[in-house]
Amino acid sequence: MDVLCRAVRVILHVIVVYCDILLYTCDLLSCTCCRCVVSMVYYGLGLNVGNLDGDIYVNFAINSSMEVAAYILCLLTLNRVGRKFVHAGTMILGGVACLCTIFTTLYADKCTNELVLTKQFFI
Repeated sequence: MDVLCRAVRVILHVIVVYCDILLYTCDLLSCTCCRCVVSMVYYGLGLNVGNLDGDIYVNFAINSSMEVAAYILCLLTLNRVGRKFVHAGTMILGGVACLCTIFTTLYADKCTNELVLTKQFFI
């Protein structure tokens, strides 16, 4: 009976360790996928600056200033609010801004520069 109890304990311990490793791997994969998607969206927004209304150099300067403002806001709010809330909030607001550009393109036949700058700010 004692040997059977030890065997059950060892098997349960192996299952718990395996589940912990599996959960850690799932977290790592989800973080990696999120990072890849954010990088692709950021790269795509940078390439799309030439398609906006107005001068390309002015658009680039405004886009760069929005990025600097976003970095400053992130540095100021990170210690007060927390990393997870800031990351989740900016991802949600950036995603909403990206989805709004679909509707402005479909119904207004152009994408407003303000909406593009909002996307750049939150991404």
